[in-house]
Amino acid sequence: MNCYCIPSGPSSFNQLYQRLWLLRGLLSISNNTNTTYSTVPSLGYADYTTMAVSANPSGTVNITVTYLTGSHRVGVWADWNKDGDFNDANENPILSTSAAASPFIGSFTVPASALVGNTRLRVRITNVGAPAACGFDANGETEDYSINVLGPCSSAAVANIATTTYTICPSATQVLTATVPLFQLGTTFQWKQSTTPGGPYTNVVGGSGATTLSYTTAPLATGNYYYILEATCANCGPCSATSNEAYVFVQSLPAPIATNSAQCAPGVPTAFVTSAAGAGGTGNFNWYNAPTAGTLLQSQPYGPVVPYYFNNFSSISLVNSSIAGNASILGGVLQVHPNSAAQYGALMVNASGFNSDKYTVDFDYANTGTLSTMGEGYSYSFSDDGVITAEASMNAENGTGSRLKLCFVALTNGAAVQGIYLIYGNSTTNEPTPSSPGVYGYSGNVAWKASNGHVKLMLDSLGRATVILNGTTIFNNIQLPAAYLSANKSAWKHIWKGRTTTSTMLTSFDNVDIQQSTLVTGTPTYLSSVVATTTFYVDEKGTNGCFSSRTPVTVTVNTPPTLSINPIPNDSVCTGAPLTLSGSGAVSYIWNGNPTTVNGDTTFSSAVAGTFTVTGTDANSCTNTKTITIYLHPVLSGTATATPNAFCLGGNTALTATATPICTGLSNSGFSNYYTPAFWTFDNVSANGTLITTGSPANVKLTTGTDGSFNFGTTTLSRKVTCSGTITCNWSFIHLIDAYADYPQYSINGGTPVDFPGYNTSLYNATQTGTLSIPVVDGDSISFHVVTIDNDNFTGTLTLSNFVAPSPKITGSISYWNAPTGGTNLGTPPLNVTPSAAGTVTYYAAYTSNTTGCVNMVRQPVSVTVRPLATATLSGGGTVCTGSTLPDVQIALTGTAPWNLTYTFNGTPVTVTGVMNSPYVIANAAVGTYIATNASDAYCSGSGSGTATVALYTLPTATVSGGGTICAGNTLPDVSIALTGTAPWSVTYTDGTTPMTVTGIAASPYIITAASAGNYSVTNVSDLNCTGTSGGSANVMVNTLPNVTATMTPPIICYANSAVATGGGAVSYAWDNGITDNTPFIGYTTTTYIVTGTDANNCSATSSVTLTVSTVGSNLSQATSGNASSVTGAESDMNTQPDGTNVVYSDASCNLIATIQDLLGGNALGSTTTTVTVDPTVLTYPAVNGQPYSRRWYVIQPTNNVGVNATVTLYQAQDDSMIIMWPMVLILICQPTRPMWQGLPISVSPK
Repeated sequence: MNCYCIPSGPSSFNQLYQRLWLLRGLLSISNNTNTTYSTVPSLGYADYTTMAVSANPSGTVNITVTYLTGSHRVGVWADWNKDGDFNDANENPILSTSAAASPFIGSFTVPASALVGNTRLRVRITNVGAPAACGFDANGETEDYSINVLGPCSSAAVANIATTTYTICPSATQVLTATVPLFQLGTTFQWKQSTTPGGPYTNVVGGSGATTLSYTTAPLATGNYYYILEATCANCGPCSATSNEAYVFVQSLPAPIATNSAQCAPGVPTAFVTSAAGAGGTGNFNWYNAPTAGTLLQSQPYGPVVPYYFNNFSSISLVNSSIAGNASILGGVLQVHPNSAAQYGALMVNASGFNSDKYTVDFDYANTGTLSTMGEGYSYSFSDDGVITAEASMNAENGTGSRLKLCFVALTNGAAVQGIYLIYGNSTTNEPTPSSPGVYGYSGNVAWKASNGHVKLMLDSLGRATVILNGTTIFNNIQLPAAYLSANKSAWKHIWKGRTTTSTMLTSFDNVDIQQSTLVTGTPTYLSSVVATTTFYVDEKGTNGCFSSRTPVTVTVNTPPTLSINPIPNDSVCTGAPLTLSGSGAVSYIWNGNPTTVNGDTTFSSAVAGTFTVTGTDANSCTNTKTITIYLHPVLSGTATATPNAFCLGGNTALTATATPICTGLSNSGFSNYYTPAFWTFDNVSANGTLITTGSPANVKLTTGTDGSFNFGTTTLSRKVTCSGTITCNWSFIHLIDAYADYPQYSINGGTPVDFPGYNTSLYNATQTGTLSIPVVDGDSISFHVVTIDNDNFTGTLTLSNFVAPSPKITGSISYWNAPTGGTNLGTPPLNVTPSAAGTVTYYAAYTSNTTGCVNMVRQPVSVTVRPLATATLSGGGTVCTGSTLPDVQIALTGTAPWNLTYTFNGTPVTVTGVMNSPYVIANAAVGTYIATNASDAYCSGSGSGTATVALYTLPTATVSGGGTICAGNTLPDVSIALTGTAPWSVTYTDGTTPMTVTGIAASPYIITAASAGNYSVTNVSDLNCTGTSGGSANVMVNTLPNVTATMTPPIICYANSAVATGGGAVSYAWDNGITDNTPFIGYTTTTYIVTGTDANNCSATSSVTLTVSTVGSNLSQATSGNASSVTGAESDMNTQPDGTNVVYSDASCNLIATIQDLLGGNALGSTTTTVTVDPTVLTYPAVNGQPYSRRWYVIQPTNNVGVNATVTLYQAQDDSMIIMWPMVLILICQPTRPMWQGLPISVSPK
């Protein structure tokens, strides 16, 4: 029974508790209803007695109360003696005397005398006056709970482990938590462990909390672990009870499989790893520099960040997130808390459910307050153990949880130092300083206070954090601990918190944007360059978030081989000569991309100038290169001729040739070879200068004249150059007295001398030096001069050194050969040769350089035409058919036109001269025998050969006969073709429409059996040899049957009336049943008549028609004007009535109306029109069978009425007279030219 008073409050009060914590250690209350005031059962009061906290007698209970806004006093009451009130001693353990901001934190002690079991616990707040346990409080709110005062246990409690299955990584720990339904004094707990399900169990070793309801295991190795919690009551023996079993699976991941690599120089290695974990692996590998610990050498392969959560707070509805405390969505932003004291608010974005190391978190902030006093600040936290609610142990600006926190601390307060903090792993330091544990980054920046701005936090895949505030980097790539990278962040939440205390500060957030990326399969290789042999250690991340052990991967860096090249014969060879390049220092070689063949050598059958590169590969597959430059000595060519170059077989020709000197393009260094001083021209003009050659080939010297004549004089050294190029040298000139009196010059081809460049004539007793560069062409003569203007006794000396000039032309010798390569040396020109066969004969001139001995490997061809002797070859003729064009006889001629030829015809010689074309044709050669005897052409005489005969064949013939005319359907006749000539024959004949060819006919005549209709003739006949003539024709005619028709007029008659049968489509007709074509006859029964029609070709066909004879009706009185004529159903009819005939007229029902009998011997009545009309106005008498009064008019109008009378008889049906007898009136109408019928006997006879 509930006897407790129910406190109350006003309807407008809205300060309900946001959260209440009652903590004793084992059992607790955590209430966060955040209920608005208007929803409680009694205004100002809420009943939460279903929520209980347990406490020992004399034990301490901690309590924390938070509220939405403002400062409040707190009162706590407990009914320790369970008498239904809170009036007894010690039943008001807490009663604050002054108002304080949220949260209120306090504690109380359970009296030792408190009764065991559940009792009422009341918490009340008010902001005016002291709170009271009962009654109305205009400024307060009240909540009731239960508190369980524990007594001694009497039995062991059965604990329950809520979460019973865990999968963790090797060396990780696991927290196991159990609950008990009722905690009693004297109860102890012990966690036990087994490696098999169901035990046996032993006490756990290591870890923490082994005797509490929450146990954290020691780091576990790979395997299966089973845990229970044993509760023991000391008061029952003791006695024990065990909980349900929890299973912890420590899942290991096999190390990846390594494939080592070797390389020959620094570079990115090809070594790689593959997963050995199957479906348990992610394919994401981490490369380290040590078997354990060490440094992660490259980031994991994360894809680009993609949006996970975004909110611009344009709607007050929240998705995948929640707010707490004073937080609210106002004006399109999240207001964390108002700008007043003692405020708290938070936003939490739920965990994404998948793990990543790469995140970007953006948000806009807006602060309102006074820079000097605003506080306390706000924070962003990213963790799995952070909470959205206010925490007594951790201020909002210092973040929540034990993972990553970015804190914006507004005030230096106590130990705290204002600024921005980047913290990881510290969940205990509430007021951080830059030196606090877990602080990885600190900035004294406080400009974010009282301003608007933007924060961007970026976490990369290496676990480095970068924070940018309003575009300025605050923290750059701060490396977080390895615990961040190894943690499974799929259950981590994003939490923003903010608060004020006595200092006010309004904080708002907007455009909260969270992006994260997921791991993608990758990094099976090391992506950076390796410069020396290195061993890496690689693990794989599993789908369970665990990492495998590391496997070593070795990258070997080898030294490339050292190569050398040996050219054979040397590096300077004759053009076209073979060259072998041999490499050494490696195992295999490739020259300029061409694979080598033997011992690393590559041979060129014809040497090529240029730079060759050899790539050598050693036993480690390492390569290196070396180059060599090959120079080709030029070879001579020239002009080779043969005279004459065309002659008849058996003649001869003279071979001649000259070699063309060539320039090599090389240079001659020093005064040597062609430029040896002895080959130069030395000359003095009015001087006695000297040439000093003792320093040659390095240098030569010229001295000026010193004959004492005091006259102008010149000493000159000259040499002709034979190739174009440039002459260069160094020069020095010295004169003991003055430079203007003696000086050096040069000239080309005796032209005006030119001073040496740079020579200064104003110097005295000085040595001057310089260089010369003189371009020359083939044939130029270069002259060096030393000039004296006075020939005094003081000598001027010119020294020329480092002389380089174009190498001179090379010359050579010639030999003739009978093949382009190899062959026989025929001798040196001039040379007479006699070819042994007709045709083009080529001789080859070979040129050899006298300077280098190089032979031009491409011999110069000289071709002569050895004309063959003329020939005449006779062919053609043959046997042809009589009348055909006679065949030609051809005489094929060889040689050059014009020809003269001789042949015989039937033994008689025939000579033909001036023939210009071959073959010579004897067109339509006469019958006989032809033989060629001899021929000559424009140059040579020869012989003739060949025989031809011309003969004739007799032509074949074909003659056509047979055929005939039949009616359609009769047997077709044969057509015969008689043939003459030699079998087999081929015949083409036509039936007048379609040609038909028959081949391979072996005998005559050829028969066309049962020939179809047509006019047959032969258009072509040929036998074994010839095509002949044809004659005759045969006609096969098939007449069509006539299209016979049968007509009956009329097709329907009344009994004993007449009809006429008429045939059509033929010439004559024969009817069955004894009737005659086109002749009236009397019909009595319905009959089908067949007519046979015969046409002019005497061909016949049949047709049929049916005459329908209707029986006589019984009710003439019902006839109408539409059925009262002689033709059944018609109104009137015209009949031509011959003399002596009787015409019968009936109605549509074949009722007899009238007859006209023309008496024999008179004229015919002619066409007679009969009309019968029924008066439509006659009324029906209803009493007698519904029959009308019958009134008929019969009009019979003959064409003429001359001669013997006709008798007209009129008939009346019986029905017409059943009611009344009416007179029969006969009206005879005559034309004006015809007399009225008179005296006609009229008889009336009932039918």
